[in-house]
Amino acid sequence: MIGGRSLAGASESPAAAPLGWLPSFRAMLAWDLADLRLQLPMLMLIQLLSGIGTVLGFGLFFRHIPERAALFIVTGIPVINLIVVGVVALPQKVASQKLSHTYDYVVSLPVRRVIRVASTCIVNLAIGLPAVIITLAVGVVHYHLHLALSPEIVPALFFVSLAGTMLGLAVGHGVDRPTLTQSISQLLIFAIFGFCPIMFPAAHLPGWLADLNTVAPFESMAEITRAGLTTGMVTDLARAILVVALWLVGSLVVLTWTMGRRR
Repeated sequence: MIGGRSLAGASESPAAAPLGWLPSFRAMLAWDLADLRLQLPMLMLIQLLSGIGTVLGFGLFFRHIPERAALFIVTGIPVINLIVVGVVALPQKVASQKLSHTYDYVVSLPVRRVIRVASTCIVNLAIGLPAVIITLAVGVVHYHLHLALSPEIVPALFFVSLAGTMLGLAVGHGVDRPTLTQSISQLLIFAIFGFCPIMFPAAHLPGWLADLNTVAPFESMAEITRAGLTTGMVTDLARAILVVALWLVGSLVVLTWTMGRRR
């Protein structure tokens, strides 16, 4: 509860309540899919090609990649597949709505905020999940790896995707200037690929940057996912879950306050 408003929509427009939760969710999901009808196939294709291309591309740079290094690559790319749409593409979409002056209309739709957020999370997961599965399969075959899949991988993927989507929504809705939002999202993609230990160990970074990544969410997202795919590579899963959970809660607070003040 923030300022008398909650994400569950206690102070929502009265028009939202008669729709009911399930009809509202179906309507919002249909809205989101229709809004992405031209972009959805391309987004899924980009995710797939970028994942497979990155996994295979490392083999072009190095004649031989040690098994541990290959495991970092193959288990790291799926994390990027899961979060890049939420962290990068989603803020840009919100910024585009603000620039085209459709943002206030979308926010004012008579749907509970929690349903709107849930629909966005489902769509983002649907975009990233096929690329995750195919990229993992290609990486395992190409590098002759043996993954140790555990049942925890399913909630791990949902948790990481949810955290990435909420972070992107917080940036998109929380930053008032659309051009600044776009700049932040572009900066994040460079940080994710080049300066976050997702596809490589944190020990490869300078000490100060490795320390910074312990409080940033992306390394921890990779560790949560990697823990469900391998054994012995993640030594402090509890810390990783705590870090991502704190970022998730913080994003939720920002999103709730920002969307609430526009009511």
